Amino acid sequence: MIMITKTTQSKQAGFTLIETMVSVAIFVIVAMVITTVFITIVDANRKAQSIRLVMDNLNFSLDSMALRMREGTDYKCESSSDSGTCDAISFQTVGSSNRKRIFYGLMSNSQQIGRCVSDNPSASYGSCILEPITADQINIEDFAVNIDNQASKRAVMLIRGTAGAGRTLTSFSIQTSVAERN
Repeated sequence: MIMITKTTQSKQAGFTLIETMVSVAIFVIVAMVITTVFITIVDANRKAQSIRLVMDNLNFSLDSMALRMREGTDYKCESSSDSGTCDAISFQTVGSSNRKRIFYGLMSNSQQIGRCVSDNPSASYGSCILEPITADQINIEDFAVNIDNQASKRAVMLIRGTAGAGRTLTSFSIQTSVAERN
């Protein structure tokens, strides 16, 4: 007796090799695009933080300079350029004892704003050695001061330069005005 058995092929669920390769390729492309986007975001964040730190330093320096100038008197142009503006400014501190002359200007050996405090209220700009008040990452290209000679003197300062280095290099231009208190 011969028995005949019927064999049926059962279809197994799964992916073919080509389907697997296509899905892996699509996954790799999407992963590369996402990685590039994340790297760009991290780089932009790093640039923003770097510029923010440098600009915070510059703002702090300018605020400190403006505060000291506001509390001083006898503004003087210390070094003038061809355009009639000052490259450096000095003023005298207020107080009955221990009056000082404070100088602010662009340092000749670096692109930084410097300050010098002299115990002699009649000191000259040439006898003073400026010490930097701005960070090394800030390159001041132009420091100009205009002083009006009204009863209450007012100084307008214009500062131009660049901050950062390499890919984080950013140009800036800042103007501030300071009036002496009476």
